[in-house]
Amino acid sequence: MSQQAKDVRDGPPGALEGVRVLDFSHALAGPYSTMILADMGADILKVEHPGGGDRTRRYTDGDENFSPYFSSVNRGKNSLVLDIKQPAGRELAHRLVQQADVVVQNMGPGVAERVGLGYEELSALNPRLIYAVVTGFGRDGPWADRVGVDPLIQALSGSMSIVGEPGGSPLRVGYSVVDLVGGLYLAVGMLGALNERHTSGKGQLLDISLMEAQMALMENAVVRYLATGKVPQPVGSAHPYQTLTRAYEAQDGWVMATLSVRNFRAACEVWGHREWLADADLQARPETRTEELVPELQKIFRTQTRQYWIDKLVPVGVKCMPVNTIAEALETPPIVERGFIQHTEDANGRKLRIAGSPLRLSRTPGRVRKAAPVLGEHNRSSLREWLGMGDEEYARYEAQGIFKQVDPKIRGFW
Repeated sequence: MSQQAKDVRDGPPGALEGVRVLDFSHALAGPYSTMILADMGADILKVEHPGGGDRTRRYTDGDENFSPYFSSVNRGKNSLVLDIKQPAGRELAHRLVQQADVVVQNMGPGVAERVGLGYEELSALNPRLIYAVVTGFGRDGPWADRVGVDPLIQALSGSMSIVGEPGGSPLRVGYSVVDLVGGLYLAVGMLGALNERHTSGKGQLLDISLMEAQMALMENAVVRYLATGKVPQPVGSAHPYQTLTRAYEAQDGWVMATLSVRNFRAACEVWGHREWLADADLQARPETRTEELVPELQKIFRTQTRQYWIDKLVPVGVKCMPVNTIAEALETPPIVERGFIQHTEDANGRKLRIAGSPLRLSRTPGRVRKAAPVLGEHNRSSLREWLGMGDEEYARYEAQGIFKQVDPKIRGFW
């Protein structure tokens, strides 16, 4: 290890400066939530397993020493390797808990209790502690002992049933939407609990179910079913009410166009189909003729480029945008000119480009403070800052092997 991760840039303090978070989570939902807090200035101490740390460190794309997956959700954090299965490791974890404002964990059912990190035990040590846990199906109920992972909950929640083209096979959203929305709700819940503590002086338990979070995210589809009894179906890129609003294929790719009663007349002029304007029913409710119109519109869009149609339709009130690849999206003016992509360097000297924070508060903006940590990078410095631990005391703990990293093939996770 050559140095600690380099700060991206100097800047004002964050909205959560002084808040200490002890993060025992791994993979995605938990780390995503604590990354949000880190961007707002919270001190995140990521406690990692001696058997290789967070398993996503091994999700690599060619470079065995670097994981884009891990890096994407663990920026701004400090890493402490700690064997909490050993008595000395558990005792040290409890000392850290007493200095924490928040503990986050997404261990499997019953694991936290077995290793001495359950809510009852930790809240007794620190009555002001916010204890945040995210599981597949909640801490209670008939499925409390089941593990829930993103692809399965996308299926179980009904999300996959409304993604894709009509009549096609069910599709998973192309990113881990269940884990990410669970992480967002976890972050929001922690902020609410911290705010409430100003009044009560007490901590509390935050219980986030990934299943419930995903169902809440699909509010429109869920409430439509509850109101009508009609089971929502996939509509591809279309809107469930404005069915002509969808992606159309142009000469050089796809363009997403919003078509409604309000702008249909003007669009017909652009397309050169004034005869459609003579059809009163078509003008009044064009979406009722979706099956008839979509093939005709698709023929029209194929005659020109994406930019041609954007230039023609936007001025007459039809909002259009290209269907971008990720590479193209990163070159759009709002992303480039607002400096969303930032540059940093990790502890191994690797130059990185990373996504920034969208939390643009005027006085205490969210910002990327440093790259994701190398495993165990902050063992000494974090224990010194949190506990005032000197070199002699650190050496006594170190002699007991609680910081020692081992081959993950030999020993798995907690």
